Amino acid sequence: MVQVQNTYKIIFVGLQFLIITILFACSTSTSKEKIELDSTDNEPVDSAIIAGKKFAAALTDVSNSTQLNELLCQGWEYEEDLENLSFSNEPEGNFPFRSFYFSMDGSFVFDPRGDIKFGNWKFDEATKLITLTQSNKQFLQYKLLKLSATNLVVNDVADADKKQLVFIASAKKYTQLNTNPYHISNNTWRIAPKQPETDVQLQERLKNYVLFHINFYKNNLATQQKSISFYGFPTCIKWYAGGIFLIKENELSNNWFTCFYNKAQALQAYKIMAGIVGKKYKWPTQKMNWVVKNLAVLEQMYASM
Repeated sequence: MVQVQNTYKIIFVGLQFLIITILFACSTSTSKEKIELDSTDNEPVDSAIIAGKKFAAALTDVSNSTQLNELLCQGWEYEEDLENLSFSNEPEGNFPFRSFYFSMDGSFVFDPRGDIKFGNWKFDEATKLITLTQSNKQFLQYKLLKLSATNLVVNDVADADKKQLVFIASAKKYTQLNTNPYHISNNTWRIAPKQPETDVQLQERLKNYVLFHINFYKNNLATQQKSISFYGFPTCIKWYAGGIFLIKENELSNNWFTCFYNKAQALQAYKIMAGIVGKKYKWPTQKMNWVVKNLAVLEQMYASM
């Protein structure tokens, strides 16, 4: 059920024991906390496993592949940044989280938890060069040093020191690009328009924003992650284990505003989102993992848009 105090107050999508959940969320969720996926109760864990197997159907295991292009078509996260990600959950922060996501259609999404960039990539097997281009201009070039299903070692061609960079993947490749949260089609909400948008256009942008998070939740379940971090993603929502808050207007992060034509449009979208979150939704009553429950409500939000 969704309860709305007013447009500018926290909007919470809660579990059955609303007061207990609010006290728990406010007392335990800090900027240094990761949101755990697992539980001491076997039944909620099982619900996450069952859902994960269902969503994993959109992924292909590339553990035994020897095709370099296929191995590269994954999400790659910088090994040195993974530890930082495990204890922070803020929409903006003080440390970079370097990552890139290659798709089979030749597109890429670069650093979605920071200064996101989009473009095309290609791999030259003869020279072992991975080239990323943006707006038909070379953006970045890596020299491939080592590659396996879960490990990528490269250096930046422009780096005079030729430092080796190690990236980690899950050995899972998306075959259905529309379900990949890191495909460019699911991130158009982050590309600011060149002119003001109508309410209908803003609603469509918000719909894509919600869809991104639906796919993000599914991805975490499908790849059996032990925790979820929303660090670095622009948002007007604060995500908790078993609850969703609308962030106070004066606490919106700067990267939320960069998704829109200007600040006024960003606040207009914020108010539209408040109305969407404020609708009544059917919260699952069965005992199950909180991620599965949050996902069910998000899907209802998306359907209502």
